[in-house]
Amino acid sequence: MARTPVLFVPGLCGSFNLAVLLDWRGPTLSGWSFPPFVDYGKLFLDAFTRAGYQRDRDLFVAFYDWRKSVKDAATMYLKPWIDRAKQRSGARKVVLVGHSMGGLVSRSYIQSRAYAGDVAELITLGTPHRGAAEAYYPWGGGEIRAEGLARTVFSVYLWYLRHAHPFQTELSPLRAMRTLVPSVRDLLPIDDYLVAQGETLRPLPEDALSERNLVGDLLNQPAGLETLLGRVPVTTLAGAGVPTIRTITVAGPPVPPGDPPVFPDGQPISDGMDDEGDGTVITASARVEHPRAQNDGPLPGVSHGNLPDSPAALAKVFERLGVTAPALGEPP
Repeated sequence: MARTPVLFVPGLCGSFNLAVLLDWRGPTLSGWSFPPFVDYGKLFLDAFTRAGYQRDRDLFVAFYDWRKSVKDAATMYLKPWIDRAKQRSGARKVVLVGHSMGGLVSRSYIQSRAYAGDVAELITLGTPHRGAAEAYYPWGGGEIRAEGLARTVFSVYLWYLRHAHPFQTELSPLRAMRTLVPSVRDLLPIDDYLVAQGETLRPLPEDALSERNLVGDLLNQPAGLETLLGRVPVTTLAGAGVPTIRTITVAGPPVPPGDPPVFPDGQPISDGMDDEGDGTVITASARVEHPRAQNDGPLPGVSHGNLPDSPAALAKVFERLGVTAPALGEPP
């Protein structure tokens, strides 16, 4: 009996197509790959290949323009990838394995009115279902605080904008972020995470902030979660034991504010760290809080960028799929 095809949906910066990222061409499924200067996704594909899956038959990577909002990425990229996988495999449904933002793109499609009943299961790896405080730095101030994949790809992307893009050479990092990478806003926390500086630290209500993650609020409404779990089984995996930003203490916004306004909800002063996270996403945010969601125990010492290539995470994915896992080496 044929296996249900697996689509790996990469996280932020995990897809690379220079012509699309520099807006030399429009949305397309061709010409994409993992970023050529990192090892991201290599062990994931190798493990599935050794387990008997074949690329473009029952194993696909749903690359997408990670600059787009998760809603647009789902419509313009994920749904066409699902259709391609169904056509090439002959299957009626696919399994989505979404890393980080890839899980949000997957949820955006499954919870939308456009959903066509063609997803058999969703497995998320370190997906910030309730956001990640680290996103406040790039969205609020154009500062890339992340390490590894995201920092490398963003640095290369900004370099290309300044040296190869005919119309964006004068963009500051913050203007580039707000203008060209609206997806980062979809990663902001939907819980109170900013704390006002003072004699007594005072949490700032998230719903009163000027820069908010409205997509995350919508996806996590009770009705939205009922839609998600009513349509597909959901399994979440998370890393733990890596210091992760949970809260950010802020002073008032900078004066003058700048154009666009820099940190309009407050200038960061210090970070409140928590070991219950993967270095980017706290463990609680990587879970889906619903009785029917299967939130597997966190994986100690597995960092955010390594989750798709972690032997421990891959073993859990294969177990969930009912597939015998091959011998798994160390992540790159």
